[in-house]
Amino acid sequence: MNTSSAKIKKIIRRFVRTTDFPVECLSFTPLIEIRGMEEATISGVVRVNEYSIENVVIDVCEFTVRISGSKLTLYSLDRERITVTGVINTVCLAEERKNEIPV
Repeated sequence: MNTSSAKIKKIIRRFVRTTDFPVECLSFTPLIEIRGMEEATISGVVRVNEYSIENVVIDVCEFTVRISGSKLTLYSLDRERITVTGVINTVCLAEERKNEIPV
């Protein structure tokens, strides 16, 4: 590792420690876990854009996650992570909310 990349990593670690900025957004790698068809946990959450019993739309870093199904509930919601429960039919990722990529 060269000196400049070590300095950059040190600055990033200091920034994360002193702010409430989600660390996942710095590496642009949010974590999406799906357990069967009943539960999805998303980390690196920036904002909840839409919430109903049929759709949950969440901004994570540079893209949007859309969960569709029935009886959807925000089971757990904290500063950086959301758990959605219910009957999950689809999970789609979209860059700039235009080109959806089914998962």
